[in-house]
Amino acid sequence: MKIAIFTDTFYPQINGVVTSLTDLAKGMTDRGHKVFIVAPEDKGDYTEFQYKDIEVLRLPAINASFYEGFKWSAIMHKPSFKKLKEEDIDIVHFMTPITVSVFGILVAKLLKKPMIGTYHTFISELSYIRQFFPHAGPATQKFAWQYSNAFYNRAHLITTPSDFTTNELIKNGCRQRVITVSNGINLSCFDNSKKDEIKAKYNPNGHIVLYVGRVSIEKNMMILLESYKEVCKTDKTTKFLIVGNGPFFLESKAFVKEANLEDRIIFLGSIPNNELKVSGLFGASRLFVTASKTENQPVTVLEAKANGIPCIGPDSMGMPGVIEDNYSGFIVPKDDSKAMAEVIIKILSDDSLYEQFSKNCLESVKTHELGFILDEWEERYKHLIENPVRLKKHKSFKRAKASLKE
Repeated sequence: MKIAIFTDTFYPQINGVVTSLTDLAKGMTDRGHKVFIVAPEDKGDYTEFQYKDIEVLRLPAINASFYEGFKWSAIMHKPSFKKLKEEDIDIVHFMTPITVSVFGILVAKLLKKPMIGTYHTFISELSYIRQFFPHAGPATQKFAWQYSNAFYNRAHLITTPSDFTTNELIKNGCRQRVITVSNGINLSCFDNSKKDEIKAKYNPNGHIVLYVGRVSIEKNMMILLESYKEVCKTDKTTKFLIVGNGPFFLESKAFVKEANLEDRIIFLGSIPNNELKVSGLFGASRLFVTASKTENQPVTVLEAKANGIPCIGPDSMGMPGVIEDNYSGFIVPKDDSKAMAEVIIKILSDDSLYEQFSKNCLESVKTHELGFILDEWEERYKHLIENPVRLKKHKSFKRAKASLKE
């Protein structure tokens, strides 16, 4: 098969969507398929992503000033369209409801190819919307669903990584078929041989608590940091490592500095996912904690569980689907830093509870093993290619389609 993946976020960006789609792309090519990844151009200093039988096509793009790392790309690009047409791609798979995926929808329509849309990010969640529009309310949220549906209702099949999200899409107007397919996790890609070095470097005499993810408002960083601050009142040895960057990075560091906790809460910045997996950070950590309320299926939680690290997260959206409460960690009320601090202390101080949770993590994460997930993707792709589904035409795309045909 020849698969064209369209995404508005890609390398050199580091986030869960990039990790998930690159694992999918590499897995498909390892099985003998060809993958094209269509993404916005990045004018920074980086080496282009390379892997056998994966070809990256970059669309002209400009930076969007309102959010770090976000780009507006061209929605029509004749060289890329010509390439995909000449290669006679079999299927289109878009990952994000933004400008690159507009191009993906056009390509699928013009080439008469089946199309899958994967819903990764809760763009309709108010805490997500308010980082762009601080006074957003229910009307804005309703519009966000209408906007999202304008993309996903053009797909022949919609997938989400969690049952919660699948149900939310159906409830809020997705009229095409919606199914759950996990992001998946490669259980054999981690190397913790450097864990003793990490432990010696950051905290030889105490525990390490890890957070990996975007440092941004929608990740609820203030609640996370406040819970760390609360823990530090009674726990004098644990250190907290934060891996990631983002638009709330400076504010987060300022909070830690004002709390006089710079020796306890340490910011490591962004670490490429392939480097993180062999860094030893997972092996050196006792606990993984996130306060994010907008998660679909957080890849970082799957990665922590794959390393036997108990996890703590809020009772929000897809989080309870990956952290089984009182089994692989704890689910706490959202926005409750004190409740989060209490269970952090509970796991740090109870060795038998930690050991049991650690074993449970290793067991429960097996259902997300990447090999099983790739089997399902391969089956879904083949079924759509061999059994095309007819959808209603959307007049709003006629003008753009005509431009590509010229």
